[in-house]
Amino acid sequence: LLDSLTNAEASPKDGETAGRRHRLAVNARRYLDDHGLMAWAQTLFQEIIQHQPSDPWAFIDEKSREARAKPAEDAAELNTLVNKESEGRDASKLIPAGPSAKEILALRRAACRSLVEAAASGRLKEALIEISREMEA
Repeated sequence: LLDSLTNAEASPKDGETAGRRHRLAVNARRYLDDHGLMAWAQTLFQEIIQHQPSDPWAFIDEKSREARAKPAEDAAELNTLVNKESEGRDASKLIPAGPSAKEILALRRAACRSLVEAAASGRLKEALIEISREMEA
């Protein structure tokens, strides 16, 4: 799907420009990344190939259920850990203050958008070279 959206050599459809196709591809990739779908699908296909289940559709259904339940399980596990560790202690001192999961997701999305825009404009390579120089200093 992404290859078909990003393929600059593809024949234009009724006046569709390479720039428009590129924007569509960037938006598609952003959506897939924002929702963790690309990484999930890659892992899913690797597992299907590795395990070769007799009913791949049931396997996909199970993995989908697991993926939807994962955020809730992670939150429950963290709550259990905090409750267990905080018995008789101030829970605010157990987990250092930091950005919330929502803030981290917003930062990740902003970083992804910035990287995609920088790559499209050619600034990414320059920025990476600059960062490398700063790290060496």
